[in-house]
Amino acid sequence: MTAPVLYGRNGCLAEIRTLVDRARLGLGGTLVVRGEAGIGKSVLLERAARFAADGRVLRVRGVASETDPPPDDRPSVGVASLLAGLPEAGPLLCLVDDAQWLDQASTDALADAARRLGGERIALVLAADGDASPFPSAEWRLAPLGRADAEALLDERAGGLPPDVRARVLGQAAGNPLALLELAAAFERLGAHTVTPGQERDVPFRWAFQDRLQRLPEPAREALTVVAADDTGDLGTVLRALEALGHRRPVLASAERDGLLAITGASIGFRHPLARSAAYGAAPLASRLAAHRALAETAGGFEQRSRHLAAGVLGPDEATAQSLENTGDEARRHGDLEAAANAYERAARLTPPQANGEGRRLVAAARAWAGLGRLDRAEAAATRAAGRTGDPRDLAAVAEVRAAVERERGSPRLAGTILLDGARRAGDAVLVSRLLGDAVLGAGYGADHDALLAAAAVLDEERHLDAAFAGRARWVRALAGFYAADSGTAVPELRAGLAAPGAMDEPPAIKVTMVFAAHAIGDDAVGARLAARLLEDCRGHDSAVLLPDAMQMVVLSRLVQGDHTGARRLAGEALEAAGGSRAAHRAGYLTGLLAWLAAAEGDGDRVAALAEKIGWATTSGSRPVEGWVTAAWALLELGRGRPQAALDRLRALQEGPASHVLPAVFALPDHVEAAVRAGHRELAVPAAERFTEFAEHTGQPWAQAVALRCRALLATGEDAGRAYETAVSTHPSDRRPFERARTELLYGEWLRRRRRRGEARSHLRAAAAVFAERGALPWAGRARGELDATGERTARSGPGGPSGRLTSQELQVVRLAATGASNREIAVRLSLSPHTVGYHLYKAFPKLGVTSRIQLRRLDLPETWSADG
Repeated sequence: MTAPVLYGRNGCLAEIRTLVDRARLGLGGTLVVRGEAGIGKSVLLERAARFAADGRVLRVRGVASETDPPPDDRPSVGVASLLAGLPEAGPLLCLVDDAQWLDQASTDALADAARRLGGERIALVLAADGDASPFPSAEWRLAPLGRADAEALLDERAGGLPPDVRARVLGQAAGNPLALLELAAAFERLGAHTVTPGQERDVPFRWAFQDRLQRLPEPAREALTVVAADDTGDLGTVLRALEALGHRRPVLASAERDGLLAITGASIGFRHPLARSAAYGAAPLASRLAAHRALAETAGGFEQRSRHLAAGVLGPDEATAQSLENTGDEARRHGDLEAAANAYERAARLTPPQANGEGRRLVAAARAWAGLGRLDRAEAAATRAAGRTGDPRDLAAVAEVRAAVERERGSPRLAGTILLDGARRAGDAVLVSRLLGDAVLGAGYGADHDALLAAAAVLDEERHLDAAFAGRARWVRALAGFYAADSGTAVPELRAGLAAPGAMDEPPAIKVTMVFAAHAIGDDAVGARLAARLLEDCRGHDSAVLLPDAMQMVVLSRLVQGDHTGARRLAGEALEAAGGSRAAHRAGYLTGLLAWLAAAEGDGDRVAALAEKIGWATTSGSRPVEGWVTAAWALLELGRGRPQAALDRLRALQEGPASHVLPAVFALPDHVEAAVRAGHRELAVPAAERFTEFAEHTGQPWAQAVALRCRALLATGEDAGRAYETAVSTHPSDRRPFERARTELLYGEWLRRRRRRGEARSHLRAAAAVFAERGALPWAGRARGELDATGERTARSGPGGPSGRLTSQELQVVRLAATGASNREIAVRLSLSPHTVGYHLYKAFPKLGVTSRIQLRRLDLPETWSADG
């Protein structure tokens, strides 16, 4: 069947088609279509859906009735999370109609999604009235139809009008398509004489819908009120609500015949959003309240149930408030924190003054918002709660939320002060333990010696509440000692604390810091076990707020264990769980770890981009973040063969305030190698001595092996060879493979320079294999270059085939795309942005002579790429 002509809209249709075509290549984007009511936006979106015939179409519509509740109570469409979770099976076209009626949370989610579509196969088209736009996108404003297009539309749809009426319709409609059609229908129905010249543009909309509504029987108008109040478009939900009100489906028949409603399969909706507005606005208040109460009984989702419960009463009502609180509890148990937060806030607003539940409900809302990383909402709810409750448990929760907000904004010191003050006032062992756990967590993240000592002091002050506080105070002081460079005293105390009975059963916040402690003493095995147990604990709902922290600890454990792929993937998941850029502290630490991984792979652009994202670290007191970024830059320079540049970075780190954080300690061997290779052996000695002291105190074989490597770098003659040989034999086979490979590389280079080529090859092969497996291209290239120098030729990708024309990054992206991986998955694997992945594919396809991902599977792509290829 041929679609009706869309007069005057070819330019906008072409723009949307281009948007969808670019999305097919992984270069997604957003377009906002603007124009007055009736100008044709909805019809345009309907036609645009045909451009994604080879993919999928997701439709979202703002609902006018949602503008009635206060802004804090309006639901979120959840588009950002929805888009991220969709499997990739062709391009996705997301169409959002009446975007001006979206609630603020949904608008924020869509704007956030729009910023992330650059590397996705997703096209987002929004239709909206008005001028304000939070969306980072191009805009297309629909102008009124020109005279010729207006006449053509009127001839096609209402060609039987008398000439004088036709002229009047064209004049009064002023190029608005809906006005043309509805005004023509009104003239035919009521007679041209009923419209006076002064009425003009408001006539079609008032008559088009209010007149139709008035002519319907009362049961049909009541039914339309339910449809207008519903925000799902689900026919089953509407029919169940109608049944609760004593109506059956036939009551909708007259509205459907009159063209107000469209019922298709399991969906129901108004044919035009203005009809929805008219139906809802014209309904008596009692009918609106009854409609919302009926929908609350039949709603399928927590958010819908919560919204309709709140909209079904006029003022404070404890029974409704309790129902909303119960809905929030249920949503929280199911992991829907946003629906839970909205339900709790609505419950608080409807709590009568004498009921004394408002503070408790606001606290629950604040904790849910904090768990989502919605810091402004969390802080606002916590501030309101503090003035409405005197319950110690509620006040402790308020302190937790406020501290979480400050920590994630990059102010860990202020967060610690809030928690310590709260702990001193709590007077309850459980509450004190909880608050101090968070205080220790923040101080541990910031490597804050003074804050750790303050937390230990409060633990001592409150030991009368719980005997376990004394043991915690001991190892908290030990961690403070580690950050003050007193590893000789600190390491044994930390080891004793980690081995104490019940260590695995400590509260999650304490356990996060224990993972730090485990890695501070170099015990990767204990750190990994604690991190895994912590992640298991935090997947329970009561500790869900610490899930990003738990994931972060697992990332750290996997990184030091050499699982670069797993660390990168989980870091991406943790960043999403932490709320992305809105959770500055968590995001900063994770981004620092990702920067180190990018440096190991030689991706300087990625290191620079990640470092720029967290430039606030040096001014916020987040020394570990500063340490990871500086260590990343140094590793990158060392891998590039620029030891002096690496040494300059590391001297600034070791001589600055972050000198004793974990990444600074782990970077000491890099300092030794950089100084020796740059010809400054005198600068290598202090770093080697510090790391040797660390290795002796920890007693960890991997650390002792690396300390021997440092000794070998400083030694001469056969003393160096013996130190290298002992270092290789000391390295555990299942610990720190990246460090072992670097030891084998240095030993292989030493052997090769002494013409012991046969001995060198086995070490260089082992090193090259480990580096290649982890995508550490500069290091793999250095190992292969040394192998070449021994006379052993390594397999290299060259210019013999089409893949030889690709850059190394393009080849990596293409190889993963050939396996069926999506742009997002490739981005996580290679620590790139999805937009960069799309760009590499865009550049690579012409070089390879292909036009689709499917064709990539038929190419003979090399497994690896030389560092100089």
